[in-house]
Amino acid sequence: MVKATLKLNTRLLKSLTKVTPEILEATGLQAVGIVKRNTPVDTGNLRSSIDYSTKNRQGSIRKPDKDNEVEVGTNVEYAGFVEFGTRYQAPQPFLRESRNPISRAFNFIARSILQRLLK
Repeated sequence: MVKATLKLNTRLLKSLTKVTPEILEATGLQAVGIVKRNTPVDTGNLRSSIDYSTKNRQGSIRKPDKDNEVEVGTNVEYAGFVEFGTRYQAPQPFLRESRNPISRAFNFIARSILQRLLK
C-alpha cells in the first residue's frame, strides 16, 4: 500500500474543532483529484483506486489513527513499484508529486471555510 498523510497543527485544531471534519473531507476530495491527475495510466486500475479516509469516513484505504488526519492513497499492490520504481522501471512518483498541490489546496479550503464562519 502507498499512502500520504496530511496532519493539522494540534493548537490550530483545538480552535477549529467544529469545522475540522468539513476541512478534512474537502481536502480529501481535492487530494484524490490531484493525485489522480498525477497518476500514470496503463490500464486505469491504479488511478481509479485512489481514495481517501478520515476518522469519520472509511474509504478503500485504512482509517487514520488521529482525528486531524486525512489518508490519501491506494490499496493496489503494485502502487509502490510505480511510485518508487524498480530495477527495470523508472519511478513515477504520483503521490510525492502531489504533496505541494495538496498543501496549497488545504490552505485554500481552510481559509475559505474560516472566512465563511467569520461572516
